[in-house]
Amino acid sequence: MKFSELINKKVYVQDYLVGDVKDLYVDEEWKISHLEVELTKEASKKFLGARMAFRNMLAISALGKWPDCCTNDRINLGVSEGQLNIYLRPPK
Repeated sequence: MKFSELINKKVYVQDYLVGDVKDLYVDEEWKISHLEVELTKEASKKFLGARMAFRNMLAISALGKWPDCCTNDRINLGVSEGQLNIYLRPPK
């Protein structure tokens, strides 16, 4: 899959829409370390207690196993809703 195919892809945790991928972060070894996700207003409130939608960095380790995690129209996370906030952090 090309990096460009990930941009604007919908991110789901257990069929709950979390948001859209807006950017990718690579580490010093040129591996993707995080997806920058624009959280929906609902996901921001549910997972982080925020009142508005905003962008957050999602650790790549939250994704499920390849190729099951990435389909033509979505990214499925391999963590539960209860675990998701562990994998989120504010962007740099």
